[in-house]
Amino acid sequence: YGTLRPKTVGGQIFCVFFALFGIPLNIVFLHRVGKILSLLCKKLGKFLYE
Repeated sequence: YGTLRPKTVGGQIFCVFFALFGIPLNIVFLHRVGKILSLLCKKLGKFLYE
């Protein structure tokens, strides 16, 4: 695959900030989606067993 990296200084700076903010935001987003899916599964389970 080779080395995949931005060649310009501006691109490198953008990638650093994108990683600093993008990775934590992705974790928060996935956590919230997981909570919603968990709630939906619990409600579906209650609906099916009652």
